[in-house]
Amino acid sequence: MNMTSSEVVQRIVKNTDVFHSVARWAIYALFFLIPLFFLPWTSSLLEINKQILFVILTVVALVAWLGTMVLGKRLTFRSGWLNLVPALFLVGILVSSLFSVAGYQTWVGQNTQEYTSFLSVAMFVFLFYLLKNTVSGTKVQQNILFIFLLSAALSGLVTLLGMFNLVHLPFSFAESVGFNTIGTINGFVEFLMIAMFVGIAMWLVSQKGTDRLIPSSGYGKFLRVLIVFISLVTLVTLIAIDFWVFWVICLVGVLLLAVFAFLQTHEFPKPKRFAFPLVVLLISIVFLFFSTPLRLNLPVIVSPSYGTSWNITLDTLSTGVDQLLLGSGPGTFMHDYLLHKPVEVNGSTFWSLRFDRAKSYALTLLATTGIIGGLLWVVLMGWVAAKTLGRLLFERNHAEWKMTYVFFVGWFILLLSHLLYSSNFTLQFLLWGFAGLLASQFAVKTWETDFGRSPRLGLILTSSFVIIGIGLLATLFISVQRYSADVAFAQAVIADQEGGDISLVIEKMNKAVSYNGLSDVYQRNLSSALLIKAQRTIATVEGEMTTEQTQEILGYVKASIEAAQKATQLESYNVSNWSMLGSVYRDVMSFASGAEDLAANSFLNAIRLEPNNPVHYTNLGRVYLTVSERAKSLKTAENAELAATATEQEVTLLASAEEAFNKAIELKGDYAVAHYYLAATYERQGKMNDAATRMIALYNYRPTDIGVGFQLGLLLLRMEEYDAAQQVLENIVGLSPNYSNALWYLSALYELQGDRDAAIATIERVSELNPGNSLVEARLNTLNTGGAVEEIPQPVEEGEEGATDVSQGEIVEEVE
Repeated sequence: MNMTSSEVVQRIVKNTDVFHSVARWAIYALFFLIPLFFLPWTSSLLEINKQILFVILTVVALVAWLGTMVLGKRLTFRSGWLNLVPALFLVGILVSSLFSVAGYQTWVGQNTQEYTSFLSVAMFVFLFYLLKNTVSGTKVQQNILFIFLLSAALSGLVTLLGMFNLVHLPFSFAESVGFNTIGTINGFVEFLMIAMFVGIAMWLVSQKGTDRLIPSSGYGKFLRVLIVFISLVTLVTLIAIDFWVFWVICLVGVLLLAVFAFLQTHEFPKPKRFAFPLVVLLISIVFLFFSTPLRLNLPVIVSPSYGTSWNITLDTLSTGVDQLLLGSGPGTFMHDYLLHKPVEVNGSTFWSLRFDRAKSYALTLLATTGIIGGLLWVVLMGWVAAKTLGRLLFERNHAEWKMTYVFFVGWFILLLSHLLYSSNFTLQFLLWGFAGLLASQFAVKTWETDFGRSPRLGLILTSSFVIIGIGLLATLFISVQRYSADVAFAQAVIADQEGGDISLVIEKMNKAVSYNGLSDVYQRNLSSALLIKAQRTIATVEGEMTTEQTQEILGYVKASIEAAQKATQLESYNVSNWSMLGSVYRDVMSFASGAEDLAANSFLNAIRLEPNNPVHYTNLGRVYLTVSERAKSLKTAENAELAATATEQEVTLLASAEEAFNKAIELKGDYAVAHYYLAATYERQGKMNDAATRMIALYNYRPTDIGVGFQLGLLLLRMEEYDAAQQVLENIVGLSPNYSNALWYLSALYELQGDRDAAIATIERVSELNPGNSLVEARLNTLNTGGAVEEIPQPVEEGEEGATDVSQGEIVEEVE
């Protein structure tokens, strides 16, 4: 059946409207779902799920937007120089990614670094262009604001009920009083402050007439309820957190509202509405100087200070010209922190923490993308600010001015938050989303052309539509693969944490690797699980090992080594990968030729990447100490030349071990593991008396030095000077009552001296300080069942660890 020309036109218009609707609803879904979306089946509840959802919906909206132009055979695009800056920023991120020290971490993102990856930044830029060109209508923008506020209210409701332990979502992880759908509790407060100031701005400029932002209907009343509820939840959470940065942001936010009230008085119909912003101002000033009375035991977020963040950024940029211009690469701030962290951190309780972001997002961006990325970001944000301020000062259309004002208030609070504090995926999405909404307001010039006048352009656009459509299908497939991999990994972690069969852990880890072989996290954890499987298999062998058992164990060891090597190949900058590889080689040195050299080289690589961590020097020293045992066994060989060589090697290896342990102690004076092995080294060297004499003199000079006292206590313990050792260790406990290892060895002394009750009471205190530590639990069980200590125990930190290790992004300290 042939259609007339008018019917063809109607069909095209109808299809074009469909594409318009798809693009619009995809955008609505983004602003509603990104703040709320999480899935309980992945290792990271929020970031990876939000990123996958964001990529899919953004690509759908892009395809629909291009589809409207292809069907209408007309290219329409908002013109202006602002189109150039986001593109240049994306190019800068691309070049930085090409020269990044990382791979998958930079390009796709993992371990809560999804928001910084090239993939996410590219989608954020596309979102900016999409919003700039498709949401200029006031009605659409009002819908976006309503959807955003509704999403914020739902997120606030979930968090508020959880904070007061009234109702929790039906998941074990949601039982925490700090659980929310944004990120950490601080990230949640940042998000709510944005929603609160957007809602207040809408209320302040809403008046009677066709251009009012909040209708007088039932819908308008509901919107007012949302604004009031969001504001109340924000203030309650702000008071509970009581963080000075957030109070400063609130102060600036209220001043921003007031400035435009003075500049454009006629746009603010009812001055009495400023009563609530004044309340926010008063509360902010009060709690900026006085502590909060509201204690909800919310988690405390630990992050490097502004000074430390700035110094690490400067050190990173000073590494070379490439680093100065391009940074270390998106998503690699943890590498920068570990490489440049000050040794003074080792004196704090946070010495072993690994921070994946600076105190401020701006500093994180500068360190990881260099001068080029940081400067282009500043230019982009500055351009948006300048164009928006120009419109706010000179725009005469009341409806347009009000909408621009509301978007600018939200965007400015977002920008200030990123300058003063860290970010996450939801906040990054909103920063770019509000920037795109502002661009749709001030970028009014449109460039249009139809395909008839430019067939080549039509061909390019049609090809782009097809390519992006194919890209959508590829994105869906890859997203399913990636999601399946993380689900399998999460299942492995749960099985390990619940003490499940190690074979099940390995099965799930192999599944994760098969779905996503580009993640070093999966490879490293697979290596750990395989090594534990080999160790447990050896432990079950009774009598002489059969050929089949030997082959089985060698198979596990080989697979463990291969997985650890693969992890270092995928992300050679990641110190955890080298530590894992070194640990594998160290554990197989007894039967694998050359493993000692490979273990030492692996730990030396770890030291290169994290030079101020005493753990790596201790691990290196342990390799030398273990190999020296092998040399010692050869000293009695019948071959005189072999015996002489072994004697020389033992002396050299023990000297190297001593040097490594002393370096670890130099970095952290109270690091118990290094003291333990250094004492063992002195014993092997026959230096116990000399070392004890020097340590006694040093201890008498510095009696409050816990590191010196602990090393002296261990030396005296090995020398069987129990009374003197007890006196020293009791003095340490008096200075530091929660020093686990002083209590640990003090309990051993009590036991050796026959005071079993004191030993049990002391070890119970160690158990309280180290819940779930298998070494402590085994020792306590031995004491309770009448067993006795047969040798000096290893330090508490040497307790058995699980097969899996998951990075949790921002450091959260739970408050009891």
